[in-house]
Amino acid sequence: RLRWSEESKRRLGLLCGHAGYVTGLFEYVMTDILHLRIFALTGCALIVSFQALQPRRQWISVSWNSIYCAVNLFHISLLLQERPRSLRKE
Repeated sequence: RLRWSEESKRRLGLLCGHAGYVTGLFEYVMTDILHLRIFALTGCALIVSFQALQPRRQWISVSWNSIYCAVNLFHISLLLQERPRSLRKE
């Protein structure tokens, strides 16, 4: 079984945190709502990962970002259902 050192968890957490916030920046330049939702979902998931890897988790942040992930997943599924059949992969 692989055991992660605290330093490895911290570094991976920092990488997830920075990637999550950079992904959040890209949300501001998205014009397609589906891409916006995908970036928002990815950013929130990375922030949840960042918080989960911290020695002292901030459960408020983990909880709210998990809710945002669920909301974005729901809206992504709605957007995919609304697409014309010609754009769907068959």
